[in-house]
Amino acid sequence: MQLLAVQTSVTALPGQRAVDLYNSIDQFWSQLPVVRCLRAPGLRDRHWRRMCDVTHISAEIDRKQLTLDQILNLGMERHLDVLTDMSNMATTESMLEKVRVPGLV
Repeated sequence: MQLLAVQTSVTALPGQRAVDLYNSIDQFWSQLPVVRCLRAPGLRDRHWRRMCDVTHISAEIDRKQLTLDQILNLGMERHLDVLTDMSNMATTESMLEKVRVPGLV
């Protein structure tokens, strides 16, 4: 519903400004799945290092300080399948750690 309102507002803007704004919004929306993967609550440094290895991204980048512009420049959306799998794995591991029974391995 809100996106429709934004699209309606964008069409009211003059010429190129409307196109530029629409493209920026579209680009933002396309990156949300990547952002969701990188913000998974169970994601640890070991998962980030593995993501970097698989996607050939420098592990020196601090994922907590990563900006949308950097995500775009790194082309992380090309690796969405891998990022999603690793994010899901991190979330599952985190849930298992929380329910671990003391005294059991």
